[in-house]
Formats: sequence, structure tokens, C-alpha cells
Amino acid sequence: MSDVRGAFNVASEPVLDSKTLAELLGARLVPMSPTLAPPTARSGLPRHLVPIPEGWFDLAVGVPLLDTTRAQQELGWRPRHGADEAFLELVHGIRDDAGRRRLRSRPGRAVLSGSGSS
Repeated sequence: MSDVRGAFNVASEPVLDSKTLAELLGARLVPMSPTLAPPTARSGLPRHLVPIPEGWFDLAVGVPLLDTTRAQQELGWRPRHGADEAFLELVHGIRDDAGRRRLRSRPGRAVLSGSGSS
């Protein structure tokens, strides 16, 4: 075992830029000014034209690109799944309302429960 310390970035290819996301979602890419994109997307949220919660949009536009070189070189780390696979799994989870599950605590343990269960 090696004696490595500190934080490591872990990420996977491909970079999920707007073109790649449009392809994954089977959507048409509409060029738009970066200053117009957030208010335009937010205006569609209450009308259910943008099928994601607002917080996800804010997160997506603020994600930095990560350099995983150190994790690969010092730890021998390699991703098992592509960023495109992980993104589609997230989208399917949102669509299937997987986010409605919540942690409910009981003395001495936490229990994961779905919505509607007691």
C-alpha cells in the first residue's frame, strides 16, 4: 500500500458539455447567451417545461472540470462507468421520482423509506 495523502479528484469522460447533453437527451441544442440561459431555464420550471428541480440547474452550470491525473497516477484509479452513463442514470432517477425517498431516523439507526411508506 502506498503512502499517499490529501484530496483526489474523481471523474469520468466524456465531458458533459451542452452538445453532449443534448445528444444524450435526444434534444435540440439551442444556442443562447450565458446571461440569458439561467433566467430562461428558471422561467420554464414553474410551467414544467424544464423537467428538473431548480437546484439541479444551478448545480449543473457551476460544476468545474476535474483533473483526475493524480488519482490515476498515485492510486491507479480508473472509472468503471462513463459520465454519460452516470448522467442518464441520474435523469432516470429524477424521472422515476427516486428523489422522494428520505432518511427517517429511529433510535440507534437510520432507515431509508420511500414516499408513502411509514
